[in-house]
This record gives sequence, C-alpha cells and structure tokens, in this order.
Amino acid sequence: MEGITLLVLIFALQISVAIAADSLNINQTLTFNQTLVSSNQTFQLGFFTPTNSNNNNNNNRWYLGIWFNKIQTRTVIWVANRDNPLSNPSSGALKINSNGLLTLSNETNHIIWSSSLNTTNRVNSPVFALLLDNGNLVIKSQISTNDDSNGYVWQSFDYPSDNLIEGMKFGWNLKTGLNRKLQSWKSSDDPSNGDFVYEIVPNGFPEPILRNGSVKLFRAGPWTGIQYSGTPELTNNPVFQPSFVFSNEEVYYSFKSTDGSVISRFLVDSTGSLYRLSWNSRSLQWVVMINVLKDNATSMAFVEFMVLATLMWLCFASA
Repeated sequence: MEGITLLVLIFALQISVAIAADSLNINQTLTFNQTLVSSNQTFQLGFFTPTNSNNNNNNNRWYLGIWFNKIQTRTVIWVANRDNPLSNPSSGALKINSNGLLTLSNETNHIIWSSSLNTTNRVNSPVFALLLDNGNLVIKSQISTNDDSNGYVWQSFDYPSDNLIEGMKFGWNLKTGLNRKLQSWKSSDDPSNGDFVYEIVPNGFPEPILRNGSVKLFRAGPWTGIQYSGTPELTNNPVFQPSFVFSNEEVYYSFKSTDGSVISRFLVDSTGSLYRLSWNSRSLQWVVMINVLKDNATSMAFVEFMVLATLMWLCFASA
C-alpha cells in the first residue's frame, strides 16, 4: 500500500512539474492537459476552447493560446492557430522541430501552425521556448545569458492577436517590414481573424488607424510627443505611461504601468470597438477605462482638423 501511495505521489509531482514549467525544450512535447506558466505565475500558455456562448461547435474547436494565469475570468491575449483550430484536443502536440521552429500538429500529425523563421536572428546552438514574465512566448538559444529581445529567434509579441499588453510594440520594424498590428476575433467565441484591424500607418507622420477592410473608421492623429493629437485620453496618468518611437528602423507605440499592481490592456473586439481595460481585483472583472471611439466622439472630420492643427504646430515649432 505504501508503495502504491509513493507511486501516486511521484506521478502527481511529475504532472505538477510539467504544468508549472515555463519552458519547452527540443526533446519535449506540450500536450492537451499540460500548460506552461511564466516564472512569476502571471501568464499561462495552453489549449483552450472559447466559452463565451452556447455554441456547441466550440467543443470541436481548440486553440493554443496565452492568458492571464491569476485572473478568474480566462482572458486570452494571444492565439497561435487562429484560423486552424484543433478538432481533437487530445491529439494536439506543441514541440520544437530540428529547424528550431515551434510547431503545432493535429491527430494526423499534420502541422496546423508554426512559428516563422527569423533569418536575421538564427543561431547555431540548440534553442528552447520560454514563456516570459511579461506574457511573451519566445524561442531563444540555450546558451543565451540575457533576455535581450534582439537575441530572440522568434517571439509572439511580434505577432499580436487582438490585445496589446504592457511591453509589446505596436507598429513597424521598418528594416524587415514586420507590421505588429491588432486584429479582432471573428466573434466573441471565434478567435479566427476578424474584420477589424488596428495598425499604424508609417507614411509621413505615422498614426494609428482602425479600419474595416479598406474603410477607415478612426484616426488617432500623429504623436505630439505627449499623446496622439486626436486621442487626448491616451496621455500620461498616475498608472499609465505611453511612449512612441519613430526612427529609421522602427515606428511603434508601447505603454507601461507605473503601478505594478495594475493590469491593463488594449483590446480591439469583434464589433470594432477599441478599449483600454483594467482588471478590478475587487469586482473580479475588466473595467473599461477608455472607449477610444466613444470617448473621443470623433468624426473623421474632427480628427482631420486635429491632425492639420498638429502638423501646423510642428512646422512652426521647427521653424
């Protein structure tokens, strides 16, 4: 009896270790009943099915995603196989292949998603996948001694879904042509690529736009050095600090929380709304801090006026 108990304890310990790990090596496989958890316990990567509706088809659609680990309402911030769900989750397998790519395969061992190959950051040494404390899933060399993003072979932050969280870059790598944009879910229970895209237009004075196909729905206006000219709500406040980088190599927006206890994110939802949300640990729900389109009450004409005024101010300031 004691021997059986010992075996059960060992088995349970092995499962807990597998679930609590934050990395995946080249000889390991992440399966349906396992997850990666960041070392600070903030983020979790694993398989999920949407649960926002009574759609029975959800049980046949499973995805690999990243969500907040300590938030009771599962909030998925990144989805790998958005347009290629698994129908049989127990057969899903995430692993690193011999080329250093993360691959997700289905029951027929067909690869339904893989990370891209970054030719500029390729390394000859063995690599492993790591879920960082900021929610970024990266592939890096096993001999790497720091978390410098330039040393990552690949990172999920370069391929956002519908959420922008602290530490992510929203915008362009002008050297590689990489466009880090947000794209809505198709619906509240369908993570596939939806109709609404929020991205930075890099030409001239770069500015974010929200579009439905080719139709522009919203312009934030150029960056003034403090805020977007057409979006005064997105300026500094006691818990939120935005920044904008515009150089020959990159143009991007990012933000950080000045209060480490505040969890904040931007979301482009399936209806085309753009929000900044913060988690309320008392009410256990996401609170809308800014509804960008509604709070601005911005017609395109108003934003056009604000953009023109900003450009005139910039011209006079540089004269």
